[in-house]
Amino acid sequence: MIKSLMSKSMMACVLGLALVGSALAQAHPDHSMKAKPKPSASQSKSVTITGQNFCVGCALKGDGADADCSKNGHHHALKVDVATSEGEKLSKLTGAVLHYLSTAKAQPAITGHHEEKITVKGRVYPEYGVVEVQSLMGMGSPERSGSGSSEHPEHPEHPEHPE
Repeated sequence: MIKSLMSKSMMACVLGLALVGSALAQAHPDHSMKAKPKPSASQSKSVTITGQNFCVGCALKGDGADADCSKNGHHHALKVDVATSEGEKLSKLTGAVLHYLSTAKAQPAITGHHEEKITVKGRVYPEYGVVEVQSLMGMGSPERSGSGSSEHPEHPEHPEHPE
C-alpha cells in the first residue's frame, strides 16, 4: 500500500513538473514563433554573381534522394563562385547556394542553362538565400548558353535529364 502511494505521488510530481516546465517554456520570449521580417532594400544588395547553375534534384539524387527530374523537371539554383557589389567582393556568399526568385527574367536560369557557369546581375536577399535576376549571361557553350532551353544535346533520348 505504501509502495502504491509512493508510486502515485511520484507520478503526480513528475506530471506537475512537466506541466510547470511546459508553461514556463511557452511564456519565455525566446520560444515564441516570430515571423521573419519582410526583406527591405537595406537587407538586399545589388550584385553580380558568377557561379554554377545546377539542378538541386540532380545533385540530391546523387545522395539518394527520390528526385525524378525527367518526369518533374529540373529545379535549378546557383552555387556562388564570386559575388561582387559595387566593386567589392562579397566573400560571405562564396560557396553559398542561392535559389531564384521566380520572375520572368529568372526563367532562363530556372529552366535552362543546366550545369553551366553563368553570370547573374540582380539583387540578393542573403537572409532568405534568394537572388532576384535582373539580367543573365550564360557562359556555357555558345549553342546552349543563350537558349534558356533545358535540353541536353549530349542526351537526346532524355531531353529533361541525362540519366
